[in-house]
Amino acid sequence: MSGYNVAIFIAATGLQVMRIRSEETFLMRYDEYADYARRTRWRLIPAVW
Repeated sequence: MSGYNVAIFIAATGLQVMRIRSEETFLMRYDEYADYARRTRWRLIPAVW
């Protein structure tokens, strides 16, 4: 894998994490989602995040 591909992968992953955090912040306004988030420990990668 070239350095260019690694850079694109890292950038894309970083942007996805930013999007996920933004969505979660928005969704936490709703009681149903806040309850779900409290019950669901890992929402993206099991045992990591």
